[in-house]
Amino acid sequence: GEIRRLAYQDSLTDLPNREQFRHDLRQSIARSREDNTPCAILLLDMDRFKHVNDVLGHRFGDRLLRSVAERLRAEVLGERDVLARLGGDEFAILLQDTDAKKAYPVAQRIMRAFERPITLDDHTVDLGAGIGIASAPDHGQEADTLLSRAEVAMYAAKQAGRGQYRFFD
Repeated sequence: GEIRRLAYQDSLTDLPNREQFRHDLRQSIARSREDNTPCAILLLDMDRFKHVNDVLGHRFGDRLLRSVAERLRAEVLGERDVLARLGGDEFAILLQDTDAKKAYPVAQRIMRAFERPITLDDHTVDLGAGIGIASAPDHGQEADTLLSRAEVAMYAAKQAGRGQYRFFD
């Protein structure tokens, strides 16, 4: 049981990991095909996280990642949404029955959640994130294709500046 948990769950945040997220995304795409409904993913990468790790240390960075996961869970997710930590400071959200345009309010909630700094151990950290959005069937019918396209959009958002989001195009 422990080996299975470690294979599909991020040990730092207790969120699903990349492999579990890919599995959930594949299932959502299959349901999307059957029901003729879309699903969307948002990929987010935190701004300046490497700097936080370099200055305040990895233990602080780990606690910050747990705080970010809690904030996203509490302030962004709907009942059926799936939040996962894909690795490092990269998170993903799977939205059922949602196309890319309907994912816009979720991206706005993420931006609002990051507007308030997080304080840990008398250190206040101002956060932001670049967010990439892609949806099935519009941007792909395979989990890896959708993840790749959301990543392309995320890097475009990060290039645009702090706290931006972009749809795959």
